[in-house]
Amino acid sequence: MNRTLLYIVLTLLAAAALPACDDNGCYDNGSAIPLAKFIASGTTSAAIIVSPVTVAGIGAPGDSLLLDSVEVSETYLPLRATTETTAWKFIFDNSIADTITFHYKPIPYFVGADCGAMYYFQINSVTTTCHVIDSVKLIKPLVTNSRAVSLHIFISAE
Repeated sequence: MNRTLLYIVLTLLAAAALPACDDNGCYDNGSAIPLAKFIASGTTSAAIIVSPVTVAGIGAPGDSLLLDSVEVSETYLPLRATTETTAWKFIFDNSIADTITFHYKPIPYFVGADCGAMYYFQINSVTTTCHVIDSVKLIKPLVTNSRAVSLHIFISAE
């Protein structure tokens, strides 16, 4: 058997001996993003629809417009893994603005071979201005890729 043929046979045998990729793939949500729910001040957990609201990142690179004059009862507020603070500007009724600032620690997390790595976030505190937003309550400080409400944004009833 010549060397080239031997090399091809050995390569094919080695490839056949390797475990095949499974068809499970990565079906997990790879994004660990805090979910914020809007709540009327003075209530506990009944979601309200806020309209119109615009949400944009402060100091974020590129286009950071999340919402543009829409009706919502909740929204995701992505955090940057390259820093320990992220701020979002909320503009209500196209005129009154509030800011919510997250202070957190990014936590690298290896999911697996199919999914790779991602970040979880441990939120230490959340601060806000108080024009339309009355207060913010942190519900789930550890943000993972599960769809769970991380904070309540209480809206003044005016």
